[in-house]
Amino acid sequence: MLARSSPRAPPGGGPGGGGGVFPVSLVSVVGDDAAGAALRASCAALPALDCSGLATAPAGVRTPTVVAVLDPGGGELGACVADATATERHLPPGRVSAELGRRLSAGAAAAASPPPSASAASAVVVLDGNLSAEALVAGAFAVARAAAAAAAAAAAAAAAAAAAGLPPASLFEPVSAPKAARGAAALPWLSYASPNAGELRALAARLREGRLLRARLVAAAGGGGGAPPPPRAAASAAVRRRRERWVAACRGRRDDRGAGGGRRDAGGAPPPPAPPPPRPPPDPVLRLLRECLPDAAAVLSEGLGCLVLTLGEHGAALLTLHPVSAGEGATASAAAPRSNQDAAAASAAASAAAAPSLVLARHVPALPVARPVSTSGAGDCLVAGFAVALSREAAGRDDDDDDGDDEVRALATGAAAAAAAVASARNVPGGGGGGDGDAGAPLELGRLDALARGLARRVGVALLQVPGEGFVSRL
Repeated sequence: MLARSSPRAPPGGGPGGGGGVFPVSLVSVVGDDAAGAALRASCAALPALDCSGLATAPAGVRTPTVVAVLDPGGGELGACVADATATERHLPPGRVSAELGRRLSAGAAAAASPPPSASAASAVVVLDGNLSAEALVAGAFAVARAAAAAAAAAAAAAAAAAAAGLPPASLFEPVSAPKAARGAAALPWLSYASPNAGELRALAARLREGRLLRARLVAAAGGGGGAPPPPRAAASAAVRRRRERWVAACRGRRDDRGAGGGRRDAGGAPPPPAPPPPRPPPDPVLRLLRECLPDAAAVLSEGLGCLVLTLGEHGAALLTLHPVSAGEGATASAAAPRSNQDAAAASAAASAAAAPSLVLARHVPALPVARPVSTSGAGDCLVAGFAVALSREAAGRDDDDDDGDDEVRALATGAAAAAAAVASARNVPGGGGGGDGDAGAPLELGRLDALARGLARRVGVALLQVPGEGFVSRL
């Protein structure tokens, strides 16, 4: 899925607070069967959904199908059986790379053409864990190449950088613990990943088995797409500043008192002081974060930009890795990488091992649901809401606007979408039609905004030290 911001869906949710229309491209495959025909018809009925990337598998291949057994008392998932063979075998790396490359190139061209459109370049690509490991790497490559091209264009024409929007971002949704390990080889090229605790554990376990498979996967994914791109570019300056200010607030110091003298913005003026120390997450969430810390640090040290850790009834948390001191960049690598593509990941892992680091955790609570109906689709809705809101925030916000936290607001939007899914008998709430009591209008961005604003104000923030379990914040 590729979510791209649109002038028709401004940050306010549309003119007059309406829902707006948010264009999304779907790249997938269905079988030549009744289920595939039904899915095509449903997708064709959705506004602004580009289905041109929805292919038909060869004859005899079934449409990917999931059967879920739910507890009627509260909608909890009791058992699940899935057949995603078509996605694994009939979305090869070359097609994933070509489809994403074409769409991202078109977006970049639209952003550069007069009048420039910031919205055209603010894309978030969601890579589903049902893809093969090779296809996941190919998808991450495609986004990384587009991000590198956007950064080069911005450097060549700094005056037009603001109009060109932000580089595209990639998000890996693991789907399940067994499939989470498929994303391990792609981590250095990914902006975000959205595992739950079990999926994070499986992803970290694959990393600890070694990187011997990465060279093969990178070679397979790069076929037909040129040399592998550089690892994922750093987050935008505005996103980095907001993350660092949370770290500064938790450590009880001003943002301009870092090692090496006062850090200043490009204009020479010191950044605003950090806000007061924020409140911590609730104790149950802190315990979960402590339990997940070793796995989170292992995954983040591979080069992943940000973990979106889903916590079920406790909401979700954004986890990012930060050095303790400004001198981290001088740390020498402890071992030679196994391949050229491993260089950045090995360097990051060696730096993390040589000096303690901090994991910044920004927690957004779950939105209470009075009458839970079904948890099926809740995680998918959280990821979709986060991706859409992240792209929309990036397009609608000036890079120098430091009011608030785009990532927290995006996660709050995802949490609101997940709550709507739990309260609905449908996997996608508000789909209209049917006789299940959920025949309302499609879930609108304006409605989610209103719910997300309240959740974002309840963010809890903490720092965890790596290695070790101690908190270093004044909470």
